[in-house]
Amino acid sequence: GTASADASFGGSANYQPSSDSKNFTIDKAGSVTTVTCPASVTYTGSALTPCTANVTGAGGLNQSLTVSYANNVNAGTANASASYAGDGNHAASSDAKTFTIDKATSTVTLTCPASVIYNGSAQTPCTASYSTSDALTGSLTVSYTNNTDAGTATANATYAGDANHAGNSGSANFTIDKAGSTTVVTCPANVTYTGAALTPCTV
Repeated sequence: GTASADASFGGSANYQPSSDSKNFTIDKAGSVTTVTCPASVTYTGSALTPCTANVTGAGGLNQSLTVSYANNVNAGTANASASYAGDGNHAASSDAKTFTIDKATSTVTLTCPASVIYNGSAQTPCTASYSTSDALTGSLTVSYTNNTDAGTATANATYAGDANHAGNSGSANFTIDKAGSTTVVTCPANVTYTGAALTPCTV
């Protein structure tokens, strides 16, 4: 505001008294508003409010401010801003920052038996599902390799993800055991001597 300065001389043996006064203006001090945000946060499905803000200035001004947000739900770039309206001794100020909302992570889980028995057909004994860090879940289609003949078979599944969820994939192995076999020899109860080697049986 406006300040006044006054001075007076009381006079002396050779000089009469005198005085004067002048006004001068005290301008408002500047203020500094600072918004502080993390570089990134992870998508949760809810509005994310990870930032803080405060204002500082001459004369001990130091107080927190309310942060306003835009685009702070879905994965991508979010905006945070804060403003100080000023007061009798401090000018107004504002600041803005951006932060990244990362896609939620995902996990793919396959469940397979340790082994199955060869049956001549493609074996499809596994199941698959996905889950995300924000509690989204669902089932997946399983694809297979080497899943007909005896040996080690592999099951695979993939979650494609979406705008807010990162994709992922998983795999698991299971064994196709050899099928059992039965050998049967069939012979007549008796045959008659011929003098030659007798071979009446079948297998």
